[in-house]
Amino acid sequence: MASKKFRGPKLSTKLLMLGLVLLVIPYLGIQSLIAMKNFLLKGQEQAQLLTAEGIATLLYGRDELFNDMPSSIDGYEELPIYPLDTNIQLDAFDDEWRAYGLTRKSTTYRGSGIFFELVFGEREGYIYGLLQVNDSTPVNRDPTLLRLNQSDHVRLYFRDEQGNDQRVQIVWEGSGVTTSYYVDERWRNYLGDGLPDTSIKGYIQRSSDSYTLEFRVPLDLISGRQLGLEVADAHSPQERQINARFGTFKTLEDNPYSQMVMRSPRLQDLLDGISTTNSRVWIIDRDYRVRASSGELEKDRELNELKGPTNNNVTLREVWRALRSWMTDRIIGMPEGEIQDYDPRLTTSREELVLRNALNAESGIQKRQSLDGKSTIITAAHPIRSNSGVIGAVLLEQSTHQILGLQSEALERVATLTLISLLAVIITLLSFSARLAWRIRRLGQEASMSIDDYGRLRGLSIARDLRAGDEIGDLARNIKLALEKLNQHQGFLANIPRTLRHEINNPLNTISTSLDNLEREALAGDDKNPYLASARRGLQRISILVGKLADAANLEEVLDTEEMFEFDLAAMLSSYVQNQQKLSPNQPLQLHLSEPSVMIHGSDMHIEQLLDKLLDNARDFSELNEPILINLLVIKNQCELQVINKGPMLERNDIPNLFQIMHSKRHDKTPGHFGLGLYVARIIAEHHGGTIKAENLADGSGPCFRVRLPMS
Repeated sequence: MASKKFRGPKLSTKLLMLGLVLLVIPYLGIQSLIAMKNFLLKGQEQAQLLTAEGIATLLYGRDELFNDMPSSIDGYEELPIYPLDTNIQLDAFDDEWRAYGLTRKSTTYRGSGIFFELVFGEREGYIYGLLQVNDSTPVNRDPTLLRLNQSDHVRLYFRDEQGNDQRVQIVWEGSGVTTSYYVDERWRNYLGDGLPDTSIKGYIQRSSDSYTLEFRVPLDLISGRQLGLEVADAHSPQERQINARFGTFKTLEDNPYSQMVMRSPRLQDLLDGISTTNSRVWIIDRDYRVRASSGELEKDRELNELKGPTNNNVTLREVWRALRSWMTDRIIGMPEGEIQDYDPRLTTSREELVLRNALNAESGIQKRQSLDGKSTIITAAHPIRSNSGVIGAVLLEQSTHQILGLQSEALERVATLTLISLLAVIITLLSFSARLAWRIRRLGQEASMSIDDYGRLRGLSIARDLRAGDEIGDLARNIKLALEKLNQHQGFLANIPRTLRHEINNPLNTISTSLDNLEREALAGDDKNPYLASARRGLQRISILVGKLADAANLEEVLDTEEMFEFDLAAMLSSYVQNQQKLSPNQPLQLHLSEPSVMIHGSDMHIEQLLDKLLDNARDFSELNEPILINLLVIKNQCELQVINKGPMLERNDIPNLFQIMHSKRHDKTPGHFGLGLYVARIIAEHHGGTIKAENLADGSGPCFRVRLPMS
């Protein structure tokens, strides 16, 4: 029975698994980078807090910078004024406003039958406004009419520096430049000489169902940062009566003004001069309103080299860049693109825990996520004090991108060096394991070639690695030494039959002579002594055994010197079966030939000897009167000789040992058999380049012995 083959990981796999232990090195490096990042973040927090404290110290006692807007706007509607970075061209198009994102910040006002959207901005001492009104019945001003309230128009309420209420009416005759007039309390007649005011400019674009007005008002005209705007709508060009009005205030009777929530120019100028790099500074008053802001958060690194392939031609470098980008995002969490957070131009108020604490005279640090949730913002808050108490707070914000950028660069270097080192180690281990496995495999092949399938030593074929100084060299030398000892022992065993034949024959001859003398000296009579007859039979059996052992031992030498020639196996079988049938008429034989002529190269005498052994075995185990089948088949370039008998089945565990020397399963009642017949048959078959095997028939009727021989 074949030995069980154990499956397991190969030597190269084990070495690679062992090499994976090296991955602990980059892991420890990454842990060190994370610890360093936390240390740097702590340092950044303290630096931000110190900077915020310095700005707050600079603003200490500067109450006048916060007093240009009332500390409370109760009773007033808020009118946010957003800072503008560039001048606005008055053309009634919202392109500039849209670029600032201010169209999203417009406020919608709804009245009876009318609604409008309004947004304000401030730049260089001017208030800019963009007004969009739905109006399905446009009524333009008729220049022939003196009264100003007989068409669609826009009303502005504000106070001058002397505290007097002022009213300005913006009118138009159609799409184009507008005209502004100071008017009386009834909004009917202009004041003074009737000339328009040129400091308030505007431009309008009309359509069938709406109009857009873009206008500009000098900031120094408005005192107290209070402004009101009202839209008046005339429904009929014929009647020219104002049918609907709605403004930015609650009710005209209570208060026609709205409180302008805007930045402090003086604070803004001061802050622009002290802003830090890659950070954003906010000045917040006691009412959480943004009074000034400066700076920008650091944008994410433009890691073009970390971005993925930009075209279909993927190269190894682009794959490496994509891998680094993925690794950076996974380990560090560094997003790409700009930070989406509070826009200083659009934010009018802030209200956060750290800010509330600062307005309560407690400085602090807070970490928060950006509005897009992709970045971490560190906020340092410090109160701005004066003799009267806390008048505001400084917020200094900075992203962690700078530190993450440094960590990312370090991680890239670690990853690159790790990958190169790991590849080098893997290649080295693979090369070493491949050579090691090849040497072991070659040594195993040489060792297996030294012994045949039946355990006989073929020769000393170990020639490799004998001079190697490592453990494999020691193994090769030990195997060769073991094979040499095995060869000596096998030679000794091979000479035993010849030695025994010579040594045993001498005493046997003496015993035989003694028995002959005893027979001659026996008493006269026909009956022979039964003890002498039994001793004679024992001598004959010993003589036969010694002869067969010697013949089996000399068989291979005889086969090596035997002359081989080509002959017809089919013709030989036909003649052989006929002769055997005459010698053993009580045991029927049946011959089946698949081909009339089958030519092989070999010794016909020894092929007959092989058949003798197989037939002897078949006769001993065949049932009475059951024929023995002899089949000759042609299979491709080989012929197969089958000997089948009806009888007991072969034991499965015994089949691999049937062709070993001195192996026999006969009982004591069948003397004269010593387990040499099938062994001789195997030696003859192998010497002719063939094979022999035994198996049980599928129907369970008996065994079948198959001999395959190459054809000429």
